[in-house]
Amino acid sequence: MGLGVPCSVVAIGLDTTPESSSLANHRGGPLIVAQSCWCGSVVGCLLAGKGPSPLIVLWPFQRTIHFEVDRAFANSMCPRQAASYTIFMVSCLLRLYFWLFCKVIYTFVPFSKYILPLPFPTTMSAPIRVLVTGAAGQIGYSIVLQIAKGDVFGPNQKVTLVLLDIPAFATPLEGVKLELIDCALPTLAGVEAVTTEAEAFHDIDYAFLIGAMPRKEGMERKDLLAANVKIFKSQGLALAKYAKPSVKILVVGNPANTNALIAAKYAAGKVPLENFSAMTRLDHNRAAAQVALKVGVPVENVKNVIIWGNHSSTQFPDVAHAKVLKNGQEVDAVGAINDTAYLQGDFISTVQKRGAVIIEKRKLSSAMSAAKAAVDHIRTWHVGTKPGEFVSMAVASDGSYGIPKGLIFSFPVTIENGKWSIVQGLKIDEFAQGKINATTKELEDERTDALEACGESKQ
Repeated sequence: MGLGVPCSVVAIGLDTTPESSSLANHRGGPLIVAQSCWCGSVVGCLLAGKGPSPLIVLWPFQRTIHFEVDRAFANSMCPRQAASYTIFMVSCLLRLYFWLFCKVIYTFVPFSKYILPLPFPTTMSAPIRVLVTGAAGQIGYSIVLQIAKGDVFGPNQKVTLVLLDIPAFATPLEGVKLELIDCALPTLAGVEAVTTEAEAFHDIDYAFLIGAMPRKEGMERKDLLAANVKIFKSQGLALAKYAKPSVKILVVGNPANTNALIAAKYAAGKVPLENFSAMTRLDHNRAAAQVALKVGVPVENVKNVIIWGNHSSTQFPDVAHAKVLKNGQEVDAVGAINDTAYLQGDFISTVQKRGAVIIEKRKLSSAMSAAKAAVDHIRTWHVGTKPGEFVSMAVASDGSYGIPKGLIFSFPVTIENGKWSIVQGLKIDEFAQGKINATTKELEDERTDALEACGESKQ
């Protein structure tokens, strides 16, 4: 019986309407009626009862149609018709049972705990303002396209890019703006090329603070710190004066940890300390890539490497808690590598000195990989970490692992709803503790020098 009636099923239960009751009485049993929220060809149910003939109830678009097949009609059917009729009735029952099963499972199983939300909105959102300082420089030029085309905030989030650089670079900055316009990107709501902090920091939602004084030949570390303290003190004050209190800040310009500390200090009272971070994601990516090369797996099969401490040559790349997916099984990275001498020697030095090696080869600092790492950092902060995974992020210490409070220190973190949390309870062996102590000491010394450059003492 080809009863191809479009229908909509939304409930299941006893049909107590007068018409159904009379039919049920005729058959000597109750009517059970099912409806489904899916549109399909036939959503019918075989209704249990004691009567001599089966009864089908279809529910097409809220109108109940009853079909009663009497014995005379059934006897008149040929074997092929009878078989088709039987198949139809069985399929109706199976649909009903499947719907009941799904209903029970959905009621009692907390799917929301196990199913991640979509990482990005599915409809185009109102534009957000994203600041990139040093936008005419190498890293700035490498990163602006990635932000503009949705690599950071997703394909349905419009952005207004605010490009800041010093007045001496106003002309090349305008060229970057023109190129972005020429890209004709659906996610780019607008581009502003500016040379003043008042224009740049106004109502921003995110800030990539890339511009910083580079270290020049013969320059002492204290001289570099003093030059950058001036820049990031000014930008901290600008954040406090012009930015939204909810703004999230990534400091890329070196020395990144201490620059972030200074910016946060002078934005205090307006922008919370937890909204500041410094980038160690580049070091994190470098460490993951080295593990992948050593084990012989794709880099996406490596997770939970850690960068502890400063974004400098004292950083501690740690794989003691890392995992590797190899041959379909997740194993400890330490066991997969099985070479303690390498992990405590060449692996660490390779990651620590990678930036210097690139400068030696290119005669320029890392730009492409640094831009990619900054994109990774903010995207993860924006959408969150995956279950069971953590990333490296330099944030204000809360005293975890004995790191002095307030120090901008790279920790393993998880992120949910835009808020990071330091991963707790990781075991630190004697070797790792020594490395962590060394990078902590360097950061404390940097903080002291930076505060002295500001004319202040440690507070």
